[in-house]
Amino acid sequence: MIRNLILTSFILVSCQNFKDFERIDSYETLVKSFRDSNEYIVYKKSSDYYLTVLTTYKIKEFNKNYICTNSGEALAFEEFIKNNTQLTLEVVSHDLEI
Repeated sequence: MIRNLILTSFILVSCQNFKDFERIDSYETLVKSFRDSNEYIVYKKSSDYYLTVLTTYKIKEFNKNYICTNSGEALAFEEFIKNNTQLTLEVVSHDLEI
């Protein structure tokens, strides 16, 4: 009996280490989930100043790009992806011709 309780406790503790990821099955769901997220809300409420630099991320699973308008939004987006999804991001670089 005690052996079963110990095993059950071990299994429950082990399961708590896995993140509960949101189900994001489309680009539109991703954008809505990000804009509703705690990461985005904290960024929007912040009184910090951010560099106005466009950062483009390619979401590999959807083969779509998401553009962040400043460094604060980019940081919030990266944190949201890391904390809430299993999606893969790639920063898209832009070549400037002068």
